[in-house]
Amino acid sequence: MNKEFPIYLRPIELEDMEYRTRWLNDQEINSMLLITPPLSVSDSMKWYQRVLSDPNREDLTICKTEHNLPIGIIGISNISSEHLTGEIYIYIGEKSEWGKGYAKLAIERLLDFAKSSRGIRKLYLYTLDCNEKARRIYKDLGFSYEGIYKSHVYKNGIYQDLHIQSIFV
Repeated sequence: MNKEFPIYLRPIELEDMEYRTRWLNDQEINSMLLITPPLSVSDSMKWYQRVLSDPNREDLTICKTEHNLPIGIIGISNISSEHLTGEIYIYIGEKSEWGKGYAKLAIERLLDFAKSSRGIRKLYLYTLDCNEKARRIYKDLGFSYEGIYKSHVYKNGIYQDLHIQSIFV
């Protein structure tokens, strides 16, 4: 395995939709995301067709270099060509790959991509109150804490705060 580049990002493909569906329907994964399950493969296919033609987003698959199989998805949505901003999202779907630093590496690569390929100057994101681990990763990467929407999202049976972080790239 290439220790310097254990993961790489590639454009999302139709074949990734089965992974996406399985990952987003996993209760442990979904409990940290703003997506409401259940999702069918057909739902993921419709999403894929919609995002392919949307110039205001980039959706990428995170793959392990060692075996070239998908382990997660990362992307930028709501890209504004006027303001040069975008909203990032990420999830590592293969739970056996959690805790290995792949999310941090993928975000670093996405930051480089956003600046060099899309000319984005600022990226922002939202995390649920329950996702403190993600906020620590973003802080370690240089994201600033911008604020909080109090009791903004109903998820996991409760109203949760939505935290906002951003970074200038």
